[in-house]
Amino acid sequence: MSKITNIEDWFSNKSLSLEEWFLESKNQKFPKDIDYILRYQNIKEVAIVAQEKIHQGNVEVENTRGGNSPRTLTGHDPKHFKKVIKNASELVRMGRSKLTSYEIFFLLSAIQIHDIGNIMGREDHQKTAIDVFYDLMPANVVLDSVETSIIHSIAEVHTQSEGEDKDTISKLGNYEIGHNDQIVRHQLLAAILKLADELADDPERAFMYGVKNNLVKEDSNLFHVYCNCLKSTVIKDRHISVAYKFEEDNVHTEYNFGENLIFLLDYIFIRNIKMHLERVYCQRFLTPEIFVDHIDIEIAIYTKDYRKKLIEIKYRLIDKGYPQLNGKDFDIKVICADPENQLKNPNGDWWDGPSLKNYIDKNAG
Repeated sequence: MSKITNIEDWFSNKSLSLEEWFLESKNQKFPKDIDYILRYQNIKEVAIVAQEKIHQGNVEVENTRGGNSPRTLTGHDPKHFKKVIKNASELVRMGRSKLTSYEIFFLLSAIQIHDIGNIMGREDHQKTAIDVFYDLMPANVVLDSVETSIIHSIAEVHTQSEGEDKDTISKLGNYEIGHNDQIVRHQLLAAILKLADELADDPERAFMYGVKNNLVKEDSNLFHVYCNCLKSTVIKDRHISVAYKFEEDNVHTEYNFGENLIFLLDYIFIRNIKMHLERVYCQRFLTPEIFVDHIDIEIAIYTKDYRKKLIEIKYRLIDKGYPQLNGKDFDIKVICADPENQLKNPNGDWWDGPSLKNYIDKNAG
């Protein structure tokens, strides 16, 4: 392990996550000289017990509440939480955000518990996370009531229940909260977690064996295929770069999406719009510590053997025009930097699922 002890030196060490620095560094100041590194280790040990039960393809998690349309969960095991920590680390490093060791304790602890409520079912999982944590918490995890509340509040606002207000971070009240003679910027920490979690999809979360062998609920196939084709997420230089790669069979397949059928490309557009909206929303609370200017998207479609690239679509998502109040009014073209050049195919048609299928059919081979 590195000998880095100062948080200032950590910013230039690209290989070390925020968690690795936090666990290794001995030169940290905590309230009342309490060992919060040990407390975090204890919290993580408790959380992992639940995380390991929420693996990819875990149908039981979705069925426990008897929903009308149970789904097969994508991976929420320790690898997912590690990816969220990686993304959070890159956001903090990119902005050279001056988090205190006490704030890092809260951020990492909230990341560890933010999804463990899934063990009780997907519905309201962000609210049940603290209940699961309490049920599993042994006597050696000692937190006062305010610290527990801060961790839970940061973790809870990473998503919202169906039909609830999406402005979850504002519900935390003041930008910061004082405790143990220190300031904790809980809205900043919540925004870091929320954006880091939004960017944490990758192939490790997909249960593709289950998709191919009909072990995944039909309404969930799309979510596993989406995770599987998202090959890279890079956060640096004040922007986010996301790369997708999939083969031509995915171009011809329509997937269940609610009560409709949808092509993978159209779902990628929907997720990109959500990604953009999350960036814009979180930026309100990341400022001035962290600034994320735009998102670059690259989509590459290959032949079945991945030896030949058939299509490459590249576009940039930016703040553009006067903001709309209703995210449902958004279209991918509205937030694209140069839609005429970036979102049209060589025939001059707008890229979407049907036009991509037609273009492949006519030009592949």
